[in-house]
Formats: sequence, C-alpha cells, structure tokens
Amino acid sequence: MYKDCKSKHAKERQLKIMLSFVELLEKNPLDTITVTSLCAYAQIPRKAFYRYFDTISDLIDFWTDQIIRDMRDVLSIIDFSNKAHLRSYLEDFFKYWNQHRSTIHIIRKNQLSNHVFMRMTNSAAKDFSAMNLNTSQISQEEIRFQMFVLIPALISILYLWDDEHYSYSVKDITDITYQTLSKPLL
Repeated sequence: MYKDCKSKHAKERQLKIMLSFVELLEKNPLDTITVTSLCAYAQIPRKAFYRYFDTISDLIDFWTDQIIRDMRDVLSIIDFSNKAHLRSYLEDFFKYWNQHRSTIHIIRKNQLSNHVFMRMTNSAAKDFSAMNLNTSQISQEEIRFQMFVLIPALISILYLWDDEHYSYSVKDITDITYQTLSKPLL
C-alpha cells in the first residue's frame, strides 16, 4: 500500500517518483522496471522510494488512483434524468482522454487495463455508495448501470478509439457513444 502523504514536500516527492515511473513505462516494459532501476532513473535513494511505497505494485495503484483523481476533477456524476448532462459528461470524458492519449498507450502496452478498470470500478462504487447513503439522488439501478454497463462500455469505446488512432473527433466519438448509450437496453 502506498503512503498517504500529508506534507507538501512529501506529496511532491511521491509525485516525482510516480512521474519518473510513468516516463520509464513509456520507454520500457513494466516487467523490466525494478525499484533499483526506477531510483536510478529518478536520481533518488532506494530508501526514498520505500518511504512512500512498499512495492512497484503500490506505485501502480498510486498512479491509477492519481488518474482517477484527475478524471474526477474533470467529470461529474451523471444525472440520468437529464439527457444533455449525459452528452456533456461523455464529451468531457473523451476530451480528458484525448489529452491523455499517452496514458492509454502506457496502460495498454503494459497490460494494465484490467487493473485500471478494477480500480476505476471500485472507486466509482465507493462514490455511488456515498452518494446513495447521503442523498436519494441516485437509485440502486443507476448505480448498477454505471458500474456494470457504463464504465465497461466507455472503456471499450475508448480503446476502440485508440485502436483507430483517434481518427474520430471528440465530438464524433461523443455523438456515437451518446447514440449507443441512449438506446434502450433489451
């Protein structure tokens, strides 16, 4: 498990380690990156790594959670009663990922898709549960829809868009996705 840093200095150091890790992932397969090679690349002592992370897997969790936090800053919870809100959400989702294409490539190249997907789903489940406990804004059916239909569908469409080398504009992929998700399920 990674450490939850409180001080600004510690957070900056932890982020520096993560960014160095991502730079290494762009150039090298995940299975070749060790704590030693990461520390050499980041120009930090090994003990600095272990101050913030127990393992490389913890660093991957931290990076994934950072992606989720960044997305959360951009995206909101979907209001299913408002079709315009769904379109806006989808557009924001694709704008975010259009600006983070290299992250998608790193995730896919290093076979981290399932890991990222599971952390995103678990994070969404916590968000939806907290919403449902605090308000009646979202029903159990909507929670299940978002967790088991919407998130996997969006990730699948995102990967197809990546496979197509982003040949569709954000507007076009938003429209295609909106039309697909707006159709009634069986």
